[in-house]
Amino acid sequence: MSRNQSRLHHWKLRAQELFGIDLRSLAIFRISVALIVIIDLITRATDLESHYTDRGVLPIDTVLEHSPKWRLSVHLLNGSIEFQAALFIIAGLFAIGLLLGYHTRFVTPVVWFLTISLNSRNWLLMQGGDYILCLLLFWSMFLPLGARYSIDHLRNPHQFQGSNLIFSGGTIAALLQICFVYWFSVALKSPKNWLIRGTGVYYALMLDRYVTNFGKLLLESHPLLLKFLTYATMGIEAFGPLLAFSPFFSGPVRCLVVLSFMVFHFSMGLALELWLFTYICIASWLLFIPGWFWDQLLRKFKTPFQGSNSPIREQAIWKNVLAVSFLIYILIWNLRTVNPSLSLPKAAQSIGYTLRLDQWWGLFRGPSRKDGWHVIVGELRDGTKVNLLNPDRTVSWEKPELVIAIHKNHRWRRYFRHFWFKEDYAHYLCQRWNETHTGQKQLTSLEIYYLHETNYRNQRVSKPTKELLLSYTCE
Repeated sequence: MSRNQSRLHHWKLRAQELFGIDLRSLAIFRISVALIVIIDLITRATDLESHYTDRGVLPIDTVLEHSPKWRLSVHLLNGSIEFQAALFIIAGLFAIGLLLGYHTRFVTPVVWFLTISLNSRNWLLMQGGDYILCLLLFWSMFLPLGARYSIDHLRNPHQFQGSNLIFSGGTIAALLQICFVYWFSVALKSPKNWLIRGTGVYYALMLDRYVTNFGKLLLESHPLLLKFLTYATMGIEAFGPLLAFSPFFSGPVRCLVVLSFMVFHFSMGLALELWLFTYICIASWLLFIPGWFWDQLLRKFKTPFQGSNSPIREQAIWKNVLAVSFLIYILIWNLRTVNPSLSLPKAAQSIGYTLRLDQWWGLFRGPSRKDGWHVIVGELRDGTKVNLLNPDRTVSWEKPELVIAIHKNHRWRRYFRHFWFKEDYAHYLCQRWNETHTGQKQLTSLEIYYLHETNYRNQRVSKPTKELLLSYTCE
């Protein structure tokens, strides 16, 4: 072999190492994603009737009337609580199968399909974490999730025995998808707030609809710290993914990058109530854990190594071609979010929405200075005024100490961020209240208000202005 051929072979192996995924990392990723799906289903199940049945805030007729025809959702077939509960149980069972790595090739597409189906049933509840979860489950269908630490591996230990490294179109697409989340987040951020003034983190922490008690404490810190955190956020989002593909000292450098992003998202989750987004982002970086880490860990515990350094390549050419094709598709989709002049035919757009490949990473891009909270006042037959968001407390127009505590959980908070179809919600409130109250304590009418605020520099906030969103008479 000539010197040039030797160099080419060396860099080819290095590229496969950088764009491949260690099967042990892939297994830990599978377990983490399955646990997130299971916990998310349990959380959603506490509002099963409210969010997913015809007795809730978004009946199927409303979805079909206002949602495009390409929504892919088996949850839209029936609006009864029994049907929805059955789908939840089925989804949970398949998620457990994914967790255990049982018939993983079959289970993964089912978990993906039921996840996008659930999100399309009530898309008003979707947040950034849901989009990432759908995308990761989609790319997981191109990856051998059950190759390690699974029932599948116990049943067929000789499959993928030659190496711990898998390299394919699916591995390239999955890794770059994670990078796109950060690169296009940077591209969408306002240069004025995030680069010139360095006020991006400050204004994010001023948003009461997201900020936690820890975030409020951080807001009280020195302005220079908030400015440093703003530039640090831009730096890690822009250059962190690039460092993950460093060809020099790739093992230690990649481990450092993975740890940095985990700390980054954990810290962000302490300051801002993002729930699913925090955990699924942390889980996504498990794919980047290099084989070097596992080899060092095994060496420490004096466990014999498994496999060689030569990567395993997926045999099905069509699978690689399909993965690369979808990768190009989502790249174009993301470029359109930065430059809307780029065109994508409606038929091509419908593919993205149907498969939930649609994505937009502009959270806190400004961030917005507009903020506020809801107050819902009900009137009973005896003339009593009640606080329908918190019946245990009297009606108050004062700003709550912690705005995120107004709502039961992050799904309700997300619902009120959109808050479309207010009459359906008002009907739901009347129905729920009057089923548990009789006589003069029944609800006759309600009014939904939004108190607007505008955030300024130096923690100045405008005086709240009251807006009546809906006045509703209970039938």
